[in-house]
Amino acid sequence: MPKGLSELQGLSEADAMKQAEQLGFKLFRVVERDGQPYACTTDVRDDRLSVKLQDDRVVHAVVR
Repeated sequence: MPKGLSELQGLSEADAMKQAEQLGFKLFRVVERDGQPYACTTDVRDDRLSVKLQDDRVVHAVVR
């Protein structure tokens, strides 16, 4: 996980969104919630953070 993203681990979705903004990300998207993946584009953007949530907590975050 890139520097700063590890801080998101375990945060609620709302808190992770706030933290992502502080880290400089312009876009925040949930790509999976409670094991259910969502359809999303496969383009790569360095200003977008994609997260997986389990029970409203971040379990994975990646820049995409």
